[in-house]
Amino acid sequence: MDLNVLLPILFERSNATETFWNFYIVVALGILGFFSSAKPTANLRTVQILFTAGFLGFAFTNLDALLWVFAQRKALANEIMTLIPSGPLAPLKDNILPPGKTLVVVFHVACDITVLAMIWFLPRRLPPSR
Repeated sequence: MDLNVLLPILFERSNATETFWNFYIVVALGILGFFSSAKPTANLRTVQILFTAGFLGFAFTNLDALLWVFAQRKALANEIMTLIPSGPLAPLKDNILPPGKTLVVVFHVACDITVLAMIWFLPRRLPPSR
């Protein structure tokens, strides 16, 4: 393949990664906003369980999609690196590889744990309703 064909695809896959992270941020902040404004009630535990289950399903699906796009980006980057042996475009080699898969998984799981902790502990920090 030609570099003119692969670079736009690589950028599109990078945009897909950004879209998945943006979607994750919106969902996480929405959940945190809900629990920061929720008043303690008798059925709060049920709501927490439902939100936990829903968020875990969402987080798993989001991470799976991110890893799928990561694999695509890595394959594209490796192909592009074979097309740029040397010359003026050689510095591109250092900038086209996506972050490590382990880094993506660790960061995502750390964010997941933080959101889950907030689901369970944020309502307890709120003053009781009058």
